[in-house]
Amino acid sequence: MSDDRSILEGRYRLERILGQGGTARTWLATDLALEAELLAGPEPPIDLDEDGIPDAARVAVKELPLSRLREWKDLDRFEKEAQMLASLDHPGIPASKDSFLLNDESGATFYLVQEWVDGDTLSALLKRGETFNEATVAGLLGELCTILVYLHSRKPGIVHRDIKPSNIIMRPDGRATLIDFGAGREHEDESGSSTVVGTFGYMPPEQLRGRPVPASDIYALGATMCHLLCAREPSDMPSGSAVFEIDFRPWCDVSDGFAAILEAMLKQDTSRRLQSAREVLGRLDALATGMPFDPGPRAQEGPKFDEDVPDPPPESSVDPQPGTALVRRDVGGAAAVYSWFDLAQGWRYVVPAIGLFFLIPPLTPVGLVLLLCGAFVCAPNLREGYHNHQLLTRGAIQPATVEVLEARGGQVRVVYAYTVHRQTYRAEVDVPHHFVAGVRVGDSIDIAVDPYVPEDSVPLLGRMRGMAK
Repeated sequence: MSDDRSILEGRYRLERILGQGGTARTWLATDLALEAELLAGPEPPIDLDEDGIPDAARVAVKELPLSRLREWKDLDRFEKEAQMLASLDHPGIPASKDSFLLNDESGATFYLVQEWVDGDTLSALLKRGETFNEATVAGLLGELCTILVYLHSRKPGIVHRDIKPSNIIMRPDGRATLIDFGAGREHEDESGSSTVVGTFGYMPPEQLRGRPVPASDIYALGATMCHLLCAREPSDMPSGSAVFEIDFRPWCDVSDGFAAILEAMLKQDTSRRLQSAREVLGRLDALATGMPFDPGPRAQEGPKFDEDVPDPPPESSVDPQPGTALVRRDVGGAAAVYSWFDLAQGWRYVVPAIGLFFLIPPLTPVGLVLLLCGAFVCAPNLREGYHNHQLLTRGAIQPATVEVLEARGGQVRVVYAYTVHRQTYRAEVDVPHHFVAGVRVGDSIDIAVDPYVPEDSVPLLGRMRGMAK
């Protein structure tokens, strides 16, 4: 390995170019500080490449020389991408690591450092002749929809605006990652419009007019799935009835049920298109279970960013992967236990405050202060208790593996891992010691998961463990 490669900020060594566009290019690089830390650890890493570098020390560095800018909007989009990635935390989105501006004799250059995603883009797989059957595409569609649920439900919500095969990487373990947020757009005043960004064939008409909405990503995702099924560009499958609709049926072998979902994602008229990723997941679930899907009342213009996306039907369930279906059970009693547990801290202030307020007149001011403190502490716990109640009564029950049990004073920190849609999620919760009596690291516990927002979960611990049976 040569020693003349550029090292940025004394830390990131550029290795080779991964891709190049009109103004920016992306490098595979090594985080030297992280590499040294990993190699000096008590156990040497096992994921070493042919150069002896741990995979975990690899990063992707996006480089934008200001001298190559055609317009200042390119720099604005680059900076917005850096800020956007820094605010996101999802296993299906590359994690942001760093961003900085460097000056040298050739001028100023902006750099964005993010997680390196090992794998091939869907476009590269298509070029190699890979084929995708309906079952594979349906699973991938569900997985990508969970990413869109995360993006669209943020406040402000985010529209990716450039979903296509070249912006989706398949990792070696089969998980999908959505990349390139340079075109991503946060919610702005609806009276204005944005620069037209996107790729022809994957871009719906409202986006071409500079007015993207969450349903615009639904269209692009549907067009991407059609490309995988048919091994043809969406622009090569025009419909005779509408300019932006894709006539994919003659080019692939697909069931009527799945074809109907794709057609509903590809409607030219936004009001007739599936409005949200949650709705697509509901349709996929209904198709898999053979149960009818009732989307309920539909807004004429679809959900806006600052509105909550409607909850899925309570009867729905999602099969994350073959053989590990999420089973919905009655956990109403568990919900009550968890809700009261969350309220305990607030009541510690409220109960004595009521006593001081009513029984000991001279201490009424003290009681009033304690009462206000209790209300202040109790309010967030009440919200959390209500949230857990909803999740436990309407969520899906599945197993999780305990990874960490750490004593913290009178409570225990529990970290657990679980898999939904072929993605692994981790969560933690602090609970009293008796909630985890008899539980050890590596044990399996039941958790309640929102199948449409899988990072949202509640463990069934203590007295709740028997209630999910």
